Amino acid sequence: MTILLKPIALIGLMGSGKSSVGKMLKGQLESKFIDTDSAIIDELGLSISAIFEKFGEAYFRSKEERLILNLSLENKIILATGGGAITSLKVRDFLQRNFFTIYLMCDIETLWARVSLNKHNRPLINEDNGRQKLEKLLANRSQYYCQADLTIQSTNRDTKRDIVKNILIELSKSSIVSNREI
Repeated sequence: MTILLKPIALIGLMGSGKSSVGKMLKGQLESKFIDTDSAIIDELGLSISAIFEKFGEAYFRSKEERLILNLSLENKIILATGGGAITSLKVRDFLQRNFFTIYLMCDIETLWARVSLNKHNRPLINEDNGRQKLEKLLANRSQYYCQADLTIQSTNRDTKRDIVKNILIELSKSSIVSNREI
C-alpha cells in the first residue's frame, strides 16, 4: 500500500492534464482529490467562462486564492490548481510551504491540441488568436511553474496512465510517499 506523506499540488497551464492526472493519482494513492476549478464552478453554479464574463478574471482568481489558502492540510490531498493560481504570491508561498508541487509540463503544440477543440470553455484563449494567447500565458507563467518540486514532461504521445506512472516512479524516490505492506 502506498501512503501519501505530504499533500500534492499539480500545477501547469490549461490542458496540461492536472484534473485528469489528479483523478488517477487519487486512486493510486488513496487520497482525497480537490480540483479548484470544479470547486469554484460547484460553489457558484456557473461555468468558468460565465464566471469570467459576469464577474471578471480578478474575481475568479480571488475565489481560487481563498479556496487554496483555506484548505485543510491533511496529508492525503491531491490538489489540481487552476493554471493561473500560481500567479498569486500568497498561493505560491502556501503551496511551497505545505505541498509537494508537481509541474505537468507540455510544449505549446501539445497544449493547443488538447485545448483548442473546447476553447469556448477557456475564456483566456477563446479568441481567433487563442494559440498566441496560450503561448503568452505559458511564457508569463513558466517562471512560476519551474519552481515546482518535480517536473513531469508530457506530449500527446503520452497517455494519462504513462504520466501517472512517471509521477509514481518519481514519488517513490522521494520522502513524499511510503510503501508499506499490510
